[in-house]
Amino acid sequence: ISTQASSSYNGWNVAVFQGCQNNIHQRNCTNGPLFQDGLWLEDEEATERAAKPKYRDGEGLVMMVFNQHNGMLIFKKLFPLNKYYAHWYDLHWHISRVSVGRVVILTIMVSGTGGIRHAATTLSNLGSLFVKHLTTQAHWTWTFIQGGKTLSESVVMEGRAKHQIHSITNTDLYTKDPILSRKEEQRSQFCQNHGCMGGLCDPNHPDVVPPPEAQSLATKKHVLDNVPIIVSAGTRIQYLYYTLSKLLSAPGAKKRNILVILGDTTNSTITLLNILEVNYTFAKVNNMKTDSQVNNNMPPQNQMLFSYYRYVYKLVLDTFPLAEATIFLDEDVEVSPDFFSYMSQTIWLLKNDSSLYCINGFSQLGMEGSAHNPSRLLRGRVQVSWGYAITTDFIREVLPLWPQNGTTDLYDYWLYNNVRRDRECVFPEFSRTRHYGVGVNSVSKLSENYFISMPTVQEAKIPLPDVPNLVLSEWRKDLTHSIRNSTYLKGNPCTKDFLPLPSKPTNYTFCYRHDSTKSEYHNQFEMVAKCLHAFYFSLNRVGMHEGVQIFSYAPGVQVFLIGSPLSSYSHLCPPKRHLFDELALSTVEWTQNTEYAMAIDVPGIMAISKFYKITKPDPNNTISYDFMKLFLEG
Repeated sequence: ISTQASSSYNGWNVAVFQGCQNNIHQRNCTNGPLFQDGLWLEDEEATERAAKPKYRDGEGLVMMVFNQHNGMLIFKKLFPLNKYYAHWYDLHWHISRVSVGRVVILTIMVSGTGGIRHAATTLSNLGSLFVKHLTTQAHWTWTFIQGGKTLSESVVMEGRAKHQIHSITNTDLYTKDPILSRKEEQRSQFCQNHGCMGGLCDPNHPDVVPPPEAQSLATKKHVLDNVPIIVSAGTRIQYLYYTLSKLLSAPGAKKRNILVILGDTTNSTITLLNILEVNYTFAKVNNMKTDSQVNNNMPPQNQMLFSYYRYVYKLVLDTFPLAEATIFLDEDVEVSPDFFSYMSQTIWLLKNDSSLYCINGFSQLGMEGSAHNPSRLLRGRVQVSWGYAITTDFIREVLPLWPQNGTTDLYDYWLYNNVRRDRECVFPEFSRTRHYGVGVNSVSKLSENYFISMPTVQEAKIPLPDVPNLVLSEWRKDLTHSIRNSTYLKGNPCTKDFLPLPSKPTNYTFCYRHDSTKSEYHNQFEMVAKCLHAFYFSLNRVGMHEGVQIFSYAPGVQVFLIGSPLSSYSHLCPPKRHLFDELALSTVEWTQNTEYAMAIDVPGIMAISKFYKITKPDPNNTISYDFMKLFLEG
């Protein structure tokens, strides 16, 4: 097999030929390339792009994996590494799952090294000489054998020079074991045609397929025996295999309860599910015409996704009408070993407390540095999140309200705004799921700072003794008692030493002015949350319980952030004159707080203030508030 790869100011190209070992320039390869792909721009267009650097579809770093036995492409993905956040992790995740012996080609598609970041260490450990030294304008190609050697590597650090490299490697003879079982034969054939499948296709230490039965929870009441587990999936087989592997190995998992519902799919996905012996069915979603509900700021694919999830809910109701509740997961969600134990101890709340509408395995507040107690549970205004349970009655309530013409809104966002009403969800302080994939709706900065870095419980069968206290009446009573007996924090939260360092478990309360549910007033909470490293989100009051946000910054330490007079717990705050009030700050104070919040939120971002004039927003001007929200969120 001979490979040809180029990367330059004008574009990129990759070609793979077979049987051309004696002619490195491929002139005698009369059969043409086995694979060829690329993008080439005329000088004028390339110059224009360089003059206005920004993210564009089709640019970044492309990774291609080839079967070393026949030179066929078995995996290809573009990683938009001209975006700084998150996509480096996706590259690391995929390249770490390439089987030993595969031929891998990496090349820059016009631009895309600025966001390579920590993946550079992964690639350097695999043998790259240049990856740790690439500039943001570098044009780089690298061809190597996974677990073997570099075939070729070339780079132009800056400038418009074109470089093209060639490499040759001998094909390995593929010898099939004559005594393979039918299942192993199926797996072997699948692995010849697909890359980045991890343990499924590991030639030295392959995963057992189908996976063995998971360990039992050994509970007296098998509360999850009749609870369906729905996995929504499409064409991303690498994610799906990893997710199902984690799901099937979690103690308490019952394969017979798992149903994968396929939207857009391929024969590869179906073959994978047959290998794993996991049940599946299809969601028949037709193309929908856009209407007045379409949000032009959202990806157009969301219209199909919105209709797909409606079909999923309807299929669940039709298939499992007698089930009291159902658990839902997406194909890029990793469950903790404690996932089913957690669900088995909490799912009964949905039937016994009408103020709840979901149980989330994902922690809305469990960011890195905020998750300490795996037994601690919370409740608040949140969306259904990655790995959640809802009742069949809730599905019956939702379906008549679900628009059939489609919308580009996210379905969970639509449920939150249009169906949830004042109901809340239960979620753990320490997450039982992690959203590791990068998809069409991924916001790269949010994915990295919130989803990918989310710590998860790595033990199983964690006892949850306080579950009965999550019933609304008990929760209100306990929260009121905790706030009354906490230490009140005064002063400006946007200062370095504002939060004490207690030597024992302690509760603190901090009250700030929060006047209204209107979006422009969300900034009053946002500045406080950013300065304290607490969770914040652009959706109004997400994560709060009746205007109270709870977060932990050290083991055994809780802080109750109360927005007054919005919160029903405002009567526990001091008089209004002692509230922290962003709008009462002087211009100098407000600027200092904003710069502090920005520096905490994004390391090094204070440098931006040298180029942009930041001014205090007018509380009567919604536009200035919206601008600041967009600015602070990057």
